[in-house]
Amino acid sequence: MPAGSTLIQEDPVVARPRSDSYTSTAKWFHWGMAAIWIASWCVGILATHWRDEFNADHGLTILHKAMASTLLFLIVLRVAWRLVHPAPDLPGSMSPLMQRVPWSGMSCSTRWR
Repeated sequence: MPAGSTLIQEDPVVARPRSDSYTSTAKWFHWGMAAIWIASWCVGILATHWRDEFNADHGLTILHKAMASTLLFLIVLRVAWRLVHPAPDLPGSMSPLMQRVPWSGMSCSTRWR
């Protein structure tokens, strides 16, 4: 087992090593989805604000919807990947307050909707 990794023991039969960073697949999901989201946003802006010049045949609208559908599919895959491959621990060099801030922000955003 590599130095700096610990075992996660959720199931007594299967123990997975926890690394110090995200998996390369998780990184590809993150940056790939970010690129698709930005491209979809740009295509949506072009399709609506310059409708006559660039989107007379609604090709950009179809592309925008296809990108959004791809994102929805990738969200499902990303959540499934995350359930099987947990996030790495926060660094021990972070103060306890800094370690609690992301979780408190997440709980506030889900509680006040």
